[in-house]
Amino acid sequence: MFFDAQGHLTGFNKNISDMLHMPMEKYRGRHFKIVLQTLPQLKAQLENLLLYGQEINEELTIFSNKSILKGRLIGYPVQGLRSTIGYVVEIYDLSQEILNEREDLIHRLVRKMAHDIKTPLATIKFSVETLKYIINNIEDPEVQEDLKNINHEVNRIQSITNNYSKIAQLNKLKINIIDLAELCDETLLQFHPPEQVKIVKDISDEARLITADADQLRVVFKELVENALDAVGAQGEIRISTYPASFAREKHKDAICINISDSGIGIPSAVKDKIFEPSFTTKTHGTGLGLVFVKQIVANHQGEILIDSELHKGTKFQIIIPKEIKVQQEKDISWRRNTAY
Repeated sequence: MFFDAQGHLTGFNKNISDMLHMPMEKYRGRHFKIVLQTLPQLKAQLENLLLYGQEINEELTIFSNKSILKGRLIGYPVQGLRSTIGYVVEIYDLSQEILNEREDLIHRLVRKMAHDIKTPLATIKFSVETLKYIINNIEDPEVQEDLKNINHEVNRIQSITNNYSKIAQLNKLKINIIDLAELCDETLLQFHPPEQVKIVKDISDEARLITADADQLRVVFKELVENALDAVGAQGEIRISTYPASFAREKHKDAICINISDSGIGIPSAVKDKIFEPSFTTKTHGTGLGLVFVKQIVANHQGEILIDSELHKGTKFQIIIPKEIKVQQEKDISWRRNTAY
């Protein structure tokens, strides 16, 4: 924002209107106390600059009805030949950077928690196996059933722990050139579908190579193919295809669309909006984290995921990912991208 020597707003950029959720054009020429009357904390911080000419460089937190802005406030006078002719106020939105730091902390805590759980869990599992061996000759069905239940629950906790370990690693991308045809073949080798389940692959030569994290894309293919196999049951068709695409919001940006569809039971409309929520699952053996991984991985690759499903006709997952992804340091670009003045 630009203020004249008397503290009247004379100019601003578009970012400030979006950042403060204010129609700044409406306040052009008005005194800063009127402009910022709904933001008393910002008005108070600017008084030292606009009333007394003191430079400011301090942390900023703005609470509004729509959001909380955390950032840095910088202000300084502009000197003419003989006196101050105005003031410049810059606001740097560091909200995303702070969120990224918190997310990184959560990931580290989750990794530690998963590691701490795995050690005693391994001991319990070993003890259960030993008990099974010792009392193998006991014909009491209740004892056998109890051991079976313990073993089942230990395996379930182990699976959940492994999944949380995966979550903690999803925020780091290792970008390489990937052949989607090879990745698809590798994924399908992990499964042994029934004879009546047909799997059709249609990997376009124009949408075969992509820059992405191979390990993360393997998770996407594995989770979606596994879901498709569960949906079709003993008989049906699964189709995996790719083709060139573009984003609706950025038509100039080359992208690849990955389709994984099935002719299975479909997803009820009441459930479709919940499938990406943590711990939500329609399976008796699931943890509810598979599609959470998929959504996060697609977001990591600056892509988008769409789902189309109809009961008793099937489901199609459509993933659109940039053909070339460049990972940049968030800290390096955030100040330039989210700066208002």
